[in-house]
Amino acid sequence: MIIYPKHILTLVIMTLYLSGLTAAQNTDNTQAVKTADTPLNKLIKAGQEGNPESWAKIGFMYLQGDGVKQDYEISRQYFLKQGKTQTPLCQYGLGLIYTDGLGIKKNEKRGLNYFKKAAAAKHLESLIRVGDSFASKINQKPRFKQAIKYYNDAIAIGSLTAQVRLAEIYIHEISKFQDIPKGTKLIIGAANRGDLEAKTKLGVLYKKGHILEKNPAKAFALIKEAHENGYYPAMHQLGLIYYQGVGVKQDIDKGVALVRQAASEGQVAHAYYDLALHNYNTSDKKQRLPRMIENLKKAADQGYVPAMHLLGNLYIGDKFVKANYTNALKWYEKSIAHGKQESWIGVGLIHLLGNPARPNAKKAITCFQKAAKAGQITAMHYLSIMYKYGYGIRPNKNKALDWEQRIRLQKKKNREREQDSFKDNLFSDDELLENDRGIIKG
Repeated sequence: MIIYPKHILTLVIMTLYLSGLTAAQNTDNTQAVKTADTPLNKLIKAGQEGNPESWAKIGFMYLQGDGVKQDYEISRQYFLKQGKTQTPLCQYGLGLIYTDGLGIKKNEKRGLNYFKKAAAAKHLESLIRVGDSFASKINQKPRFKQAIKYYNDAIAIGSLTAQVRLAEIYIHEISKFQDIPKGTKLIIGAANRGDLEAKTKLGVLYKKGHILEKNPAKAFALIKEAHENGYYPAMHQLGLIYYQGVGVKQDIDKGVALVRQAASEGQVAHAYYDLALHNYNTSDKKQRLPRMIENLKKAADQGYVPAMHLLGNLYIGDKFVKANYTNALKWYEKSIAHGKQESWIGVGLIHLLGNPARPNAKKAITCFQKAAKAGQITAMHYLSIMYKYGYGIRPNKNKALDWEQRIRLQKKKNREREQDSFKDNLFSDDELLENDRGIIKG
């Protein structure tokens, strides 16, 4: 053991301390240099030097958790940093936050106002968002004239997404704006330019043959191409092609596997819905019922309206499902809020069946009339029967005959009107079952 004199020991300790301090300072300086070079600090510096787009970029970093910890409130504060002179990108970011309720109370009206401000400056995503809001049927009557204007502005900038949305209005929506040739031209144009959604939907048109000449080979090629490029809705449609054997050798197992993959990996709402119908259309449907309801709820939670409506139908009473009018009403009301007028029929039935001892015929008639106004023949039939036989009301032969006449007129109108289920629900709701209403008895 070496024994140092006291002064030498002190010198050694001081030397070690100073060398450690120097190393620590060097580490801190290196860290400081690294910190100064981060994208975040560069953007902050650029913003402080007068570049307004920098604040928007930082806002999106925090909004998406890109290189920083996700924080919606910090994101909002950066979007607001410019005050009244916000850039369109900042306005778009604020629109997302308020519309989707990200870290703040949801305020769709305020969110839409921010989108409109950004759209006025021809911000592409905002133009589409505003167009979508006008085309939406959620808690409102769609305003297609305004939607068409915003979509056309987005198309002028080069948006294929807007081109597909506009095609949907022209082809799918039964209104004075319906123009099937124009819509078809738009969807073909977008598909030719490589848009995967357009390729898928064009493939469906060739598969169904209602608007374009039926061509299963073209349908398969277009949908397969979109699927191979990673578009999950195309995977779902390809699954249906194999399930049904349209233009290919039927392979139900392969079809179900593709639909299931589109649902689980791609979160395709319509795929969950079709899985639910497949679960019901099996010999062990009673055992598969819980899985069916689970898949329907997954589809409904993503805003898929036919799933909401079918859940309402099931809870009214199916031979395998115990009637639950509270649940039925909940799902029908959601379906109606999303624009499905057919669900008024279910609500009317609840008023008639919910309390058999005291059916509320007056409320039922109001509900059936709302559905009838939307062209629902079943609702007209119920009205005719109620007035003819006096179910819960005083019989009225003239009103019964009037509704029978309306049924005949509506059937004629339906025959004359070439309808095609296009939008997100590319196939009719009865593709996997002959008729989903066949599930419901009553």
